[in-house]
Amino acid sequence: MSVAMRVGLISFGAREFATLREVCVEGGHTPVVYAYSRSMRPRSATDPAAADTAGRITAALPAGIDLLLPGSSEGLGTALGGYGLDLLVCFGFSWRLPPAVLSVPRYGVINVHCSMLPEYRGPAPVLWAIRNGDPKLGVTAHRMDEEFDAGPVLA
Repeated sequence: MSVAMRVGLISFGAREFATLREVCVEGGHTPVVYAYSRSMRPRSATDPAAADTAGRITAALPAGIDLLLPGSSEGLGTALGGYGLDLLVCFGFSWRLPPAVLSVPRYGVINVHCSMLPEYRGPAPVLWAIRNGDPKLGVTAHRMDEEFDAGPVLA
């Protein structure tokens, strides 16, 4: 019998959060916080489409789950520290996560990346695969470290 974990989710859209949340709940875990990057880089101006996206995420936000809109990596780490997270799951977050974030959850941070790592590390892996005529695509789940898409592969 597995023990329910308190999970934080980092992603880029309402559907993506809903999918991640559904998988966690089906696995018997409790998502407690979402984090959405309002800009492509920490400490930069809010992206023009971010307000619309944040509105769609908020409209679909399940009861009891908080939404964080961090302006910096340090702020994200500080905010997440208050949730007692066991695990943080990331899908499509554009910021490099520093140790201040990676060390918050008890079991670390898992990233879901849309390529078969180490191929197509970084942003837009599917678009690069199509552009390069690669006949195969895949998805990798890996533990995050301080480098982009470079931590130990889980699946």
